[in-house]
This record gives sequence, structure tokens and C-alpha cells, in this order.
Amino acid sequence: CIRDRFHIRNGNPITILVSHANAEDLGIVLGFWSWLSQILQVDVFAYEYSGYGQATGTPSEKHLYADARAALAYLTDTVELEPERDIVLYGKSLGSCPTCLLASERTFRGVVIVSGLASGARTLSSKFGGIADSFAFNNMAKLASNRSPVQLIHGVLDDVIVIKDAHLLYSTCRAQHPLEPCWIDSAMHNGIETDFEQALMTGVS
Repeated sequence: CIRDRFHIRNGNPITILVSHANAEDLGIVLGFWSWLSQILQVDVFAYEYSGYGQATGTPSEKHLYADARAALAYLTDTVELEPERDIVLYGKSLGSCPTCLLASERTFRGVVIVSGLASGARTLSSKFGGIADSFAFNNMAKLASNRSPVQLIHGVLDDVIVIKDAHLLYSTCRAQHPLEPCWIDSAMHNGIETDFEQALMTGVS
């Protein structure tokens, strides 16, 4: 089941399915997505990870994937959206992992990856600890089977998930849908939404 979520639903033709970053929860991202949904004229559905925010359960790779699949099932089965026509996936940092998983299993209107990692075992274990200790995500392998348009957004000065990861992701998915990546010259890992909002909006739109 979905342990926690918010749905900004105004009847727009596109719904963004949000997988948030490691240091965030739904309470932190609600204000940003309420604003962006108005700017871009999109609906937004965001779900919580097990053990994050007010959600019950224990954080793990298995549970994170299950949470993402449950969120998508709600949008397809209950809201009756068609992924290829109606849904854009959006994953930031840790959220790139469930986003890449979903993208490997279905075709979507689009996929947006912000500050995404190429290999969770290598990146997360050294930077985040705790929840990341048992992670073995391989986003490159998952993107290799993706068939949706992908927009990569990444800070060139990111010292948590380095820009090299973004280049690896781009080399993996550009053969299917060669959208130009959005590399933000002065951006680091955090603050893209607040300090580089115009670049972010351009990439997403």
C-alpha cells in the first residue's frame, strides 16, 4: 500500500510522478511542487518512502521499489492514467533509483532525472550511510532498457553525486531518446530548486 502521499490534481493532461531525494520528505517538497504545478500546468503525485517522514516501515531497496510501484499502480488503476500518454517520472538523487526502475518496466511520456546516480552501491554507501548501506542500485543497467524520453539535470559542481555519474547515465540512454542534458555550471548537489529554478524549469518543461 501507499503509506503517505500527496496528489495535486487539477485536471491537467500530464501528471508528474515524484520520487524525492534522500534528505527530503513529503512535507519538505510539498510547497515546491505546489508552486511548480501551477507554473508548468501539470498535476503532481508524490509518494513517501517506507520509514521516511510519517510513513511506517523500514527503509530498504526492496521497500523503496515497492513504494514506487504502488504509487504508479494508484495512478494507473485508480486515477486511470496511461503512462505513455499522461505520466512523466521525476526522480531526484536517491529518487533516481525508483524512477529508473519504473522506466525499465514501462514506457512513459517522459523521465526527468535530477542529480541522479549511476551506481547506488558506489555512490550512496560512501556519502549517505545508514539507509544506503544495503543498497545495490544500478541505474545504468535499468536505463539501458528504458524506452522513454529522458531529461538529465545535474550540477557540474555536485560533490555528492559527481557529474561523471550523469555523463554515464547520458551515455546509457541517449541512443533511445537523445534529449540534450541540462548541466548547470555553478550548481552543487543541493539547492537546484531554490538557486537555479529557471534552469530546472527549462529542463523539466
